[in-house]
Amino acid sequence: MRWAVARDVRTIMAKRDSAMTDGPMLPVPAPGQRVTGRLLNRLWKVNARHALYHKDGTFFEVLVRFPGALFDWSGYVLFETVSQYERAIRVTEKSNIPEGIASLPMYVRVRQ
Repeated sequence: MRWAVARDVRTIMAKRDSAMTDGPMLPVPAPGQRVTGRLLNRLWKVNARHALYHKDGTFFEVLVRFPGALFDWSGYVLFETVSQYERAIRVTEKSNIPEGIASLPMYVRVRQ
């Protein structure tokens, strides 16, 4: 089980490194446009079935469809399965990540 998580993290890290070195940064919402997980999912071509957003990346509703992604203003974490999600984050009625999703090893930074 631990090897599967390590392999997932390596794959995600490779995607992150590729996204940061291949050409310009990905698009951002237009000024005044409401930022949502759905919008960032589409703009950044993450292809998650369920996408949630919090500007600081610390407090989210619970993902119910997978692959699912949690977004903050600078990037995202993609979870392929429920078990991957539950291993990475303590899930209750809501997901509280005090240090933010940017602290997770599989975080993909899109903007600075």
